[in-house]
Amino acid sequence: MKYLQALLVLLLALVLAGFIQQNAETTVLNYFSWHSVGLPLSLFMIVAFGLGYLAAVIIGFSGDIRSRFRLFKAERETKRLKGELAKRETAFTGESADSPVTEKAEPDTQAPGTTTQEDETAAEGTGEERTETI
Repeated sequence: MKYLQALLVLLLALVLAGFIQQNAETTVLNYFSWHSVGLPLSLFMIVAFGLGYLAAVIIGFSGDIRSRFRLFKAERETKRLKGELAKRETAFTGESADSPVTEKAEPDTQAPGTTTQEDETAAEGTGEERTETI
């Protein structure tokens, strides 16, 4: 692969040298009231090619930079939405999204004003009086 690149660079240099040799006559560029110094036509053409190449590279990089910026914004939005989804899952299940699923205890169906065995045990330890509704 290195030899192929070297061969292409050598071929390009030979074509460029032939172009310079064939277009060596002195030329003056005129643009409205501006006049350039007399230089070979090949030099003007090479400079124009180089400036065009540089403009294409800059335009290409600006598109790349714009694409990277959009990607950064999309990744940030994705991260925000994943966090929001995890919060909603946590709020919905009452557990963290990473913890294993466990069976939930059944809701307390005790009638108001009645006591359970746990209530009685807790009341005995604190010295509170118990009242039972029959």
